[in-house]
Amino acid sequence: MTKVRFVLILIISISCATKDTERISTLLKSDDPGNLIQAYYLIGENRDLDFIKEVISNPYDPRVTNVSDYKGMSVYQSKMIALRKITKLDPPHKITYQPDSVVVNFYCGWVERNTKYPCR
Repeated sequence: MTKVRFVLILIISISCATKDTERISTLLKSDDPGNLIQAYYLIGENRDLDFIKEVISNPYDPRVTNVSDYKGMSVYQSKMIALRKITKLDPPHKITYQPDSVVVNFYCGWVERNTKYPCR
């Protein structure tokens, strides 16, 4: 019975991860800041390194959304929050909606040390 339960949980987990991956991919194709912010939120929540290249590309994106769930949040802010969740490291400055080179450089250093992607 325990093996069956484990296999069932594993299948459900993989299924949920696949759905999030597909949803994230779709959201990242959008140019709408609200969709991008939602994608980076999901990436951070899942601590998903598969999308790290997208998170570090154009890290200073200042666009802000008016979508109610993320109202006033910038794309930059959502990317840095995703990186904070992925790395489990607090940046030297508070993450706000305004791009901050100290925060970007902090997380870019981690990305370059721990992944194959250069930070630009």
